[in-house]
Amino acid sequence: MASTLFVNQADCAAIGPVETVLQRARRMTPLWRWITYRPLGSSCRSNEECSSKYCRKKRCALAAHED
Repeated sequence: MASTLFVNQADCAAIGPVETVLQRARRMTPLWRWITYRPLGSSCRSNEECSSKYCRKKRCALAAHED
């Protein structure tokens, strides 16, 4: 009786061909984009990295032109 039960469960548990699962592209929410911005005075490579949106002389600046 027990062996019949196990054989039946094994037959029912057969897995068919594995399909690839589509991965959803992760997008940052506006909150996380804002949190990841660099504060004033920190080093930067482009305007998009800074919270002020101004990267001047490899530093996040408050204004576009600082002298």
